[in-house]
Amino acid sequence: MISFIDFAPTILDAVGLKNPNEIEGLSFYKKDKRKYIFAATDRFDESITKRRCVRDKDFKLIINYDTITPIYKPIKYRSQMATMEILDSLNNINKSNELFKRWYTPPTSTYELYNVNKDPYEEKNLYLDSNYMRTFKLLKNKLDNWINSSDYGNLTEKDILKQMWPNKTPPKLNPPEIKNINKGIIITTNNGLVSVGWRNQNESTWKIYKKDDVIYPNDSFEVIIFKIGYEPLRKDFEI
Repeated sequence: MISFIDFAPTILDAVGLKNPNEIEGLSFYKKDKRKYIFAATDRFDESITKRRCVRDKDFKLIINYDTITPIYKPIKYRSQMATMEILDSLNNINKSNELFKRWYTPPTSTYELYNVNKDPYEEKNLYLDSNYMRTFKLLKNKLDNWINSSDYGNLTEKDILKQMWPNKTPPKLNPPEIKNINKGIIITTNNGLVSVGWRNQNESTWKIYKKDDVIYPNDSFEVIIFKIGYEPLRKDFEI
């Protein structure tokens, strides 16, 4: 079994690099060592849709924290796409197939249990089937343990912001520095685990900067530094 979070460790494994930081996921080359996959959703752009999920090689358990609104969410940018316009129009005239009818309809149960081998489209919920109670309890226990071990998974967005921004504003990054070398420039970020870009003045496209790269900008250029949870930093330089 593989998960979306496996891409980064797989790439590192493929090129023979050790992971320099703690990272979730498992290399595709080691997928047979995994017994369970966990998944979560909380926010989808302007909508909130909290669900938790665990699956093994045979069964999948889903927890729906919201059984009032549909899994489908009216996302502004997506509603302008041709595909969504068709799906929405079919739903409006009650012409959707059974799969999309379920998507537009609120979940009928807090728990959903499926045999994903025999029922890949997840049409038969086994949660209330006593024959699968042992499977349900096993997966529920695994999922509960995963949820309870999460640092932010049990917090509301408001509580997360209080922890991340105790002063109600995002923390600031340290300003970068530049160094002239071989008629080029090296950027020192002065921050850990950040994304860095640069561009010449009056350019519209940012170039990705990698550590220790030597760049050859024009006389005036700017650097941008980004880190999740921090206020983005932009600085102009003259050489």
